[in-house]
Amino acid sequence: MGYSKNKLSNSKSIYQRVTDYVIEQLKNGSVPWKKGWTCYGPPQNLNSGYIYHGWNTFFLNNVTACEQYKTPFFLTYNQALDMGGNVRKGEKGYFVIYWKNITTEYRALRGGVDGTEENDYPKSRLILKVYTVFNIDQTEGIDFTLPTVQPKTAHQKIEACDLLIKQMPKCPPIRHGGDYARYLPGMDFIQMPHLEQFHKPEYYYQTLFHELVHSTGHPFRLNRSDLEFFVRGDDRYAKEELVAELGSGYLCAYTGIEQHIIENSSAYIDSWLQRLNNDKTLIIKAASQAQAATNYILNKGCKEKSEIKDKKNVAV
Repeated sequence: MGYSKNKLSNSKSIYQRVTDYVIEQLKNGSVPWKKGWTCYGPPQNLNSGYIYHGWNTFFLNNVTACEQYKTPFFLTYNQALDMGGNVRKGEKGYFVIYWKNITTEYRALRGGVDGTEENDYPKSRLILKVYTVFNIDQTEGIDFTLPTVQPKTAHQKIEACDLLIKQMPKCPPIRHGGDYARYLPGMDFIQMPHLEQFHKPEYYYQTLFHELVHSTGHPFRLNRSDLEFFVRGDDRYAKEELVAELGSGYLCAYTGIEQHIIENSSAYIDSWLQRLNNDKTLIIKAASQAQAATNYILNKGCKEKSEIKDKKNVAV
C-alpha cells in the first residue's frame, strides 16, 4: 500500500495511520511482522546506507514483499535527484516515521505567586514526524549495481542461531523439558521443549528467540516495565507479547531461518485486530521496544534516553 506526500502534522494522526495500515494488512490475512527479509538484509537507505529501525523495518520489509520489489533499498525524492535520477511519474511513496526533537519557549514564574519575576526558558520534547521514501524500483536514471550476496546454507543458518544465543549478554539459563516454552521472570530462566520435539530446527529457534526477547525485559537487562504484568488477558501483557513477536521475527530474519506458519491464524489475527483497535499507539511503541530488545540480544548496545534527547532527529 503506497502513500503520497502526506500532511500528517501530529503524533496522534501518525499513530492512527500506522495502526490503520496494520489493521488493513491483518484483515487481508497478512501479518506484517511475519515477513522474512530478502537476501539483501533489512530495509535500508540506498543513498546513506542507513538501516531503518523499529516499525520502519517491518513496514518497509512488508512493502518490499507485497509490492514484489527486487531489493529493500529506499531513498527520498531529493536523494534520487542527487544520485542523478528521479522518481518515475505517478509513483507513490511510503512514509517513514521518526522522532523529532523540538524546543518550545515556556514561561516560568519565579519569586512567588505574585509573579514579580518571570523567566523564559526552552524546553525540549520529542514529537513523532514522517517523511516519504521510494523503493529503488520506483526510480529511473540511477546507476545502481546490486550487491553480491552469498545465500546461507541450512547449516550456516543454524550456526548463526547458536552464535546469536552464545553472544547474548547476560543470557538467561535455558532449561529443556516439558511440552511448552516459557520465560519465568521471577526465576529468570527459559523453559524449552527439546529440539527434537519440533518439526524443524528453525521452529525451535523461532520459539526460543520469542522467549529471549521476553527475557530482555528483566531488571538485570533492559528493565521493561510491562514484563511485570506478564499475565494473560492484561493489556500490558498484550504489549509485551507483541514486543516478543516483533523481536522474534526480526531475529529469524537476521539469522535467515524460516518462520513457523501460524497455527489457527484466524484466531491469532483476530486477537491482534482487537488489541490494535483498542490502542493505536501499541504497534509503534512495541516495535521500538522490540528494536531495543534485539539490539541487546545482538550485543549492539542501546542508547539511553538521555542520549536520544540530545539528538535533533531520532529514527523510530
